[in-house]
Amino acid sequence: AVYKSSDGKGYVFRLNATGYKSGLVIMCGIDTDGKITGTKCIQSSETNGAEGKLSPMYVGKTEGDYSSVEIISGSTLTSKGYKNAMESAFDAFEILTGGDGE
Repeated sequence: AVYKSSDGKGYVFRLNATGYKSGLVIMCGIDTDGKITGTKCIQSSETNGAEGKLSPMYVGKTEGDYSSVEIISGSTLTSKGYKNAMESAFDAFEILTGGDGE
């Protein structure tokens, strides 16, 4: 799902991902400059809580550098699921702003 901010300064994406288990639901805000303004895991079946540590690591990242966020040791699948969700957010953002999502 996607929500456009009422002030027109960005979008919020509701993303579903699979980490260690399915059911990882993440909210991701991206401003009109293409920077992540915030992320928050709103639903999780993960066992070690790594998703809470991942959220702040993405703030300020762009499509060109979000993939540089380090994988948290012991939480490889959660980290990859989170990163896949960010990729989906940027693909959707590109489509909404006139790109082709690739």
